[in-house]
Amino acid sequence: MIYLILSVILGIVIVGLIIWGSIKISLKRTLGVSNLDDAIKNVVQAERESYQNIKSTGGLTKLLLPEIEKDFKDFNIDNFYSKVEKNISDYLNALTAKDYKKIVEDKDYIFVQDRIKNKIKNMLSNHIDEEFNDIKFHHNSIKSYTKNNGTATIKVSTSLGYYYETNKIDEKVHPELRKEAVIDTEYVYVYDETKFDNEKASFSLHCPNCGAPITDINTICSYCTSEVIPINFRAWKINKIIIK
Repeated sequence: MIYLILSVILGIVIVGLIIWGSIKISLKRTLGVSNLDDAIKNVVQAERESYQNIKSTGGLTKLLLPEIEKDFKDFNIDNFYSKVEKNISDYLNALTAKDYKKIVEDKDYIFVQDRIKNKIKNMLSNHIDEEFNDIKFHHNSIKSYTKNNGTATIKVSTSLGYYYETNKIDEKVHPELRKEAVIDTEYVYVYDETKFDNEKASFSLHCPNCGAPITDINTICSYCTSEVIPINFRAWKINKIIIK
């Protein structure tokens, strides 16, 4: 019986050594390391490098810009990109402060203010913190340009970095490192109010008094008859913002 037990133990040890040897060989071939500690260190280092490497935006700026400039004679790409960066900064600062007052009061955010307001309300009710500090922009690029329902739409990708902190348990952060990211935004310009169909568009307007949706570009709410301050639709306004 004793010999049988010793044989089983010896067999387990031999199998363990074989498996460990296979792991070492695999690590050496794939990662160039011979022990698990080195492999873990390499993985952590690669993750940290990816975290702080400037991200590429791709895009079709050179191809699409002539078409945009043809349709909009006064379009200036530098001014447009400045607007994009301001909108992103305002959004990230609003999330950091968990304060949507500036967003709601600024007509430039008329198409996204409800979504941002609801997001911050959710953060407050669930005690979620997100901080975006020392924001620095790298480059922007135009991803697409389309015209439909009386509106023109430009989608933009922006590469930027910031120091990020959060208490979200599913978010991996390195507070001591600058996090590099890409933020996608979408801008709309209503060039033909007669064709504009707000119900089919991806954005919505609401009466500031009763909150009812406004489906026509007018100055009177059809639900509570309150006067609605006319919005200058003939300007590029942010419609979507997504942190990737």
